[in-house]
Amino acid sequence: MQYIIRTPEGAEYGPADEATLIKWAGAGRIKADFEIRNEVMRKWHTAAETPFLKNVLRDRELEEKTTMGKKLGSFVNPTAELGSGQASNSLTNSGVFKWTNANAGRRLASFLFDAFVVAAIFWGLTFSLDLFPFKQAYLCYTLAGILISLAYFSLALGFMAQTLGQLFWGVMVIRKDGEPVLLGRAYLFTVLSWLTLPLTPILTYSTRSHRGLAERMTGVVVCRTRVMD
Repeated sequence: MQYIIRTPEGAEYGPADEATLIKWAGAGRIKADFEIRNEVMRKWHTAAETPFLKNVLRDRELEEKTTMGKKLGSFVNPTAELGSGQASNSLTNSGVFKWTNANAGRRLASFLFDAFVVAAIFWGLTFSLDLFPFKQAYLCYTLAGILISLAYFSLALGFMAQTLGQLFWGVMVIRKDGEPVLLGRAYLFTVLSWLTLPLTPILTYSTRSHRGLAERMTGVVVCRTRVMD
């Protein structure tokens, strides 16, 4: 079962499985007043009421009370305990959630997955329905392919923060400050990703931040959905 987490400020994160949520709670990244629901049900519950989280949250609260000074220091500098080779960034100003950039391998795998999905949609909407006359077929199929691809990536990133391929490979697209990209930025990111496609593998593989040119231009991050340990 996959779950969605919502902070008191209304920011949502996930989906994540039960084991990941327990790990987040144990690390102090989920608080008792956070809300949680599964992907199927729309009703929210507080994390403190969730059976598999309440004991972890209670133990964490007791630990924080006895080591307040140390914990306060770690929240002021949330990356202080990370190794020098681990690049991480806070999704929120409090440092509760962190992201790590997706590497070139995950990006390529998710892109190939999405290419298959787009091809299936394209075939279903064009060839199987025989929408265009033969004389106009080449131009019409080309335009249809572009529009279908643009709509697929823009809508998926704008409304769900990840495409089906990214969902499968544990990747998502967010703003650098941790907020959703929304439709306009998702559209711009999609167009720029196509235009700068030859440079993307080079930058994501060779730079420490693993960010492509389209990410830098639109202020977004292609990151892992799994929280850092």
